[in-house]
Amino acid sequence: MKSLISSTPAQHMGEHISDVLALHAQEPVLLLLSGGSAFDVLPYINQTYIHNNITIGMVDERFTNDAQGNNYIRLQGTDFYAQAKERGAHFLESVPKEFEKHHEFATRMRTQLDQYCIQNPLKFSLGVFGIGEDGHTAGIFPTTAEEFERLYATEDLYTYVTQRTQPYPQRTTITPACIEEVLDEVVLYAVGKNKCDNILNYMYNRTFTQHEIPALIPASHPHSMLFTDCPSIEP
Repeated sequence: MKSLISSTPAQHMGEHISDVLALHAQEPVLLLLSGGSAFDVLPYINQTYIHNNITIGMVDERFTNDAQGNNYIRLQGTDFYAQAKERGAHFLESVPKEFEKHHEFATRMRTQLDQYCIQNPLKFSLGVFGIGEDGHTAGIFPTTAEEFERLYATEDLYTYVTQRTQPYPQRTTITPACIEEVLDEVVLYAVGKNKCDNILNYMYNRTFTQHEIPALIPASHPHSMLFTDCPSIEP
């Protein structure tokens, strides 16, 4: 994993994403975004490179219609979404339907991602990931090796989990298999003292495993880059 340390990591990451989109302007592009602090990156993505060949979705979703909880609903409230829609971008919507159950919602998310990949075999896929202070990324949370195997060791591209300690416990998420097999490139975003002092240092400590620090999964992608304001990391 490459790293870019700066006082303005959101701007640098947005500019990097823009450069990547420019390189693939003539082919279908799947852009999977992250919620949380990674939304700070969106204003810095150059809309010149957003077009009708781009399909945008989320790497994970909270099973809620709460406007502050659901990542896609939050995305819809951004200038990035409004401008991208105006420029003809397509979207993988991830808002629960009335009476839809958690597992049914996850199945719908998995099906639309499967169908996109089947219909666009020559696509380029870029995944945007945040890193939580506990080391989670997307909806992949730290747990025991056995529990990690049960929850996330699937060939499906999307799955669902319940994390009862979280404000929004019911989640859906892309899987490690999707990160490793579908995404062509990965960018990670992490800012703040707690992440600098803890998680990012752990990511460079080879004694930790993916079930302990799930952010190691996208960080281990052969084409990954971290954007951060943490000066203490050591590549």
